Amino acid sequence: MRVMRHPAQQRNVTVVEALIGQLRVCRTFEQFDDFQRELFQYLHHREQHRSDCRRCAARLARGRPLPTLLPQLPPGADPHDPETWRIEDLVLDRICRQLRAVGDALAWRASGYDRRYVIALSSNASPGAMAGKSGLPAELGAATELRRRGSLGLLHDLTNCLRIGDITEFKRDGSKLLYEIKTKATAKTAPQRRRMEAAVEAVMDGGDLPGRPGNRIVTPMKRCGTHIRTLVTGLDRAVRRGIAGTAISDYRALTAISYPTVARTRAGDSATQLLENFNTERQKAIERAGIAGVLHHVRIASATRNHDFVPSVMPFALFPLPPKQAALLICDYLVFDLTCSPERIGAELQRLGFIAEIPLTTANDNLASGDTVVRLRMGSRGIQLHPGALYEFLFECLDLGAWAAAIAEVLHDPKAPPHPVFAFSTTNVWR
Repeated sequence: MRVMRHPAQQRNVTVVEALIGQLRVCRTFEQFDDFQRELFQYLHHREQHRSDCRRCAARLARGRPLPTLLPQLPPGADPHDPETWRIEDLVLDRICRQLRAVGDALAWRASGYDRRYVIALSSNASPGAMAGKSGLPAELGAATELRRRGSLGLLHDLTNCLRIGDITEFKRDGSKLLYEIKTKATAKTAPQRRRMEAAVEAVMDGGDLPGRPGNRIVTPMKRCGTHIRTLVTGLDRAVRRGIAGTAISDYRALTAISYPTVARTRAGDSATQLLENFNTERQKAIERAGIAGVLHHVRIASATRNHDFVPSVMPFALFPLPPKQAALLICDYLVFDLTCSPERIGAELQRLGFIAEIPLTTANDNLASGDTVVRLRMGSRGIQLHPGALYEFLFECLDLGAWAAAIAEVLHDPKAPPHPVFAFSTTNVWR
């Protein structure tokens, strides 16, 4: 709770809200570049602040005196208490990730919502903070030069999702170029260049994803509709009521809580009372969704999108929500979970000719990423759907029939790769 009540975390909601509003009106390369420069100022300042806090924590741990000029701390915080610096580190880590979530939305918009581009360039470990990065001035200079040429030079360090290369050049003819900016002539470029080339080949020619042999991006021709407007309605109800449950088409149940609303209208309720109310709303939504009597429930939460690395799912900043609600969602002051039934999913896939098995052992498991939720087979072809394979279906509220047909399309294709990575195309509700 100290993290969520931290003044810097609370102020960041307003910052993220303003940035989302600005991003949504950007149309030209110049506007996108102006926007990323403002985002850079916010992010770089927070990263530098976090670095200063970590140095103070390290000095304290070694028994050395703290610097005379300390980083700004919340009122009443004790700089000689190691817990103070641990909380600062946690808060600033969250804030930087939340700002980069807006950068993710910038990357999706600049790329024309190209899911393949995001998936391919996400196939790497996080490069870490940009504050203090020796090549940062060169990257900023390269972005300025690309603007002078009439292109947009998107800085990957402003995002969570772009992890290969330093800059993408978006050209006016719709093409993209990747750059790795090196400031030293002796710097090793071969490994990075190979990963960049593999990423380009994965998007353009269907090659293996970098570092993932046999994993290739597949974009089904079947376009998926979405029931995202029902999710938006459910979140709006939570913002007005505090806690609300909503049934979403195709056997899904949404439960959401708005902590600012609860704090304003139900300050006297205990945490136990709020949890009971949340579970009651969830059960009602599950019953309305028609999945109360099934054997298994699979559940994902908005915090998964915020705190785990899920690059293929549309960023919350692009959901058709008011900027304020999107900011609350990104900063975990408005949270939701979605519950679905593997049995209902399997039945839809069986209708398309698959043999579907649900190998889960118990209901309502806390699933690990490697667990198999649905095992599918059609003739000699088979595929296993792990929890991550359901993220787009659940978070983006994709139409079950269209989503199942898109999967069937790939498995019917004899040229499909052994390990397809789906890049679903959806209706233009995000634009």
